Amino acid sequence: MGQYKTLLTCALLSIATLTSATEEFEITVYNGYTEYENYAAMRINLNETTNEGELSKLMYTDTQPFKLVVPEQMSMSIDGSVTFTPKKISDLFFSNPSNIYEQKYQQGASYVIEAVLGNSIEEIGDYCFYQFKNLTSIVMPSQLKRIGSSAFEFCTSLTSVVLPEGLESVGDNAFYRCNSIEEFIFPNSLTTYETLSFAGCANLKRIYLPETVTSIKDSFNSCKSLTDVYIFATTPPALINETEDASSFPPNVQLTIHVPESAYNAYYEKWHGLRYMDNATIVPDIKSGVNSVRNNGLTVKTCGDALSVESTAEGIEVFSISGVLMASTTNGSLQTRLPHGIYIVRSANTSKKVVL
Repeated sequence: MGQYKTLLTCALLSIATLTSATEEFEITVYNGYTEYENYAAMRINLNETTNEGELSKLMYTDTQPFKLVVPEQMSMSIDGSVTFTPKKISDLFFSNPSNIYEQKYQQGASYVIEAVLGNSIEEIGDYCFYQFKNLTSIVMPSQLKRIGSSAFEFCTSLTSVVLPEGLESVGDNAFYRCNSIEEFIFPNSLTTYETLSFAGCANLKRIYLPETVTSIKDSFNSCKSLTDVYIFATTPPALINETEDASSFPPNVQLTIHVPESAYNAYYEKWHGLRYMDNATIVPDIKSGVNSVRNNGLTVKTCGDALSVESTAEGIEVFSISGVLMASTTNGSLQTRLPHGIYIVRSANTSKKVVL
């Protein structure tokens, strides 16, 4: 866990079990405000009909960094007999504190260095982690459907984000100026990319767009370090360059756009000569037939540079994104080590895109 407090959010009063390096720490989730000193808390908006809750407004009066953990079930009674399910987490930051207590508690955003969100959460609301400048990592819920506008704007220490399959929308400015992120890998479920949603990420170098992408607005503008865009779609997505005086990708960088071999002509005909694309080179180096992402009967585990694959079918192949066969076996189990990068694991008619 490291040398910081691990805070488990729960309703009413509960004790979180911490590492040996720290003391036990009491926190609460509640309706309204209290005058208690030296604690962390979040507000809850509970729908009593569905027994589902929305969490907001992180309050913290200590000065030690901590890891924020939101479980899938949260207690509403001291003995744990009454619970609710968190479905949404939103504006945790007090951007405009309205009273003396909010002024005191707003510093919570300064001390969260990691966040783990339970799989029951389907929405990360607008401004949820806005200006959490010390947040370095976040574990996204597997059931996540929406990331709101400015949800992670100015999270300048955030180094990596894994966007889960099933994510359907990412709002404007959602990751604006997340300057420590170097790559984004997008799930098949995300088909459109909104205004400035990933813009201004100064150190972003690589993005991987799925075969389902259909539209890209000025989503990656001002990403001045971007060098490589991998697009798995065989139909070129619509760019904002086609209709407006704007650019989907930064116009003043030497950009290589990697596309499927079979679709090169379509990309060239649609994108060549577009305004703000003068410095972009379209390269047909993604091999056809290894770019789909499925997981039925295929289990893939990664740890550092180690890759472990189990399949219900016999025969496993691992390809680089350019179609080079990196590892294979004739049985249903494969373990190997590979350089950092993105790979396609295929067995029978099932394939899965993974990152090391």
